[in-house]
Formats: sequence, structure tokens, C-alpha cells
Amino acid sequence: TLLHRYITALYWSVTTLTTVGYGDISGGSTLEKIYSILMMICGVLGYSTVLGTVSSELLSKDQRVETMSHQLVTLAHFAKTVNLRYEDYRRIRRHIEVKYED
Repeated sequence: TLLHRYITALYWSVTTLTTVGYGDISGGSTLEKIYSILMMICGVLGYSTVLGTVSSELLSKDQRVETMSHQLVTLAHFAKTVNLRYEDYRRIRRHIEVKYED
């Protein structure tokens, strides 16, 4: 039937795009192919979610480090400009470091 051909074509496309491969075991009936398609899509979504979350965390950490570095440079410049006491400088610096810790 036309539906069976369409599902078979979709199964082939999804199997190829997800790089799962065809292996020794593959869906034979229309329902098996539909189930396989859904499982491959779920696998891709799960993998994408994990990869996206890890990437986001790494980027977030880089931004925190960059922001902290910029604030510390600004503090050093300010301390030098106004002749801030070293003890006060250390307290403010420690506050900034604690604020941006993991």
C-alpha cells in the first residue's frame, strides 16, 4: 500500500539521518518501523538535550570567570586610583571571588 511505502521511506530516512544503521535486526512490519522511528527520534532528542545542557553549563562557567576577571581588574584600577587601603582591597576582592565561585 501507499502508506506502507511511505512509512518504509520514512524509516529509511530516519535510520540514515540518526546514523543508527541498519544492522542485522530491523523493523519488518509497519508497526515495527513506526516504533523504531519513534525510538530513534527519542534517542536523538535525549542526546541533544544532554549535549545542550552540558554546553550551556560550560558556557555559563566561562561567562562567570570572564565577569569576575573584569571586576577584579576594575577593582585593582579603582584601588590604585583612590589609594584604597590594602586591607579594604583584600576584603572587596574576597567578596567578588566568593560571589563568582561555583
